[in-house]
Amino acid sequence: AGRLDRRFTIQSAADAQSSSGAIITTYTDYTTVWGEVREPREREVNIAQQTVGQIDRVFLMRWSTGVTQKSRIVYDDGLGERTYEVIAPPEEIQRRKGLRIQARVLRAT
Repeated sequence: AGRLDRRFTIQSAADAQSSSGAIITTYTDYTTVWGEVREPREREVNIAQQTVGQIDRVFLMRWSTGVTQKSRIVYDDGLGERTYEVIAPPEEIQRRKGLRIQARVLRAT
């Protein structure tokens, strides 16, 4: 899974119903991991634009079963802590050696 020299937090989603009946999604920290964070390659950007839209970062980490497309990632890139939404199902790297996660920034915190 590359150079695992960056620290980021995976958040898991939980849906609940409010008293008015609306579905509210809340996020809790699932795990904090060492991984690799990189800019997407041109090919990844072109594919993402055709299927899921904008892609800002690619996160690589060791294999985990708890990361889904509903997960979020919190990462401090040196300019501030940012929250990223996972925009496609995480991709398995080499028979459960790792995960490749495409994400787009939601907001700076």
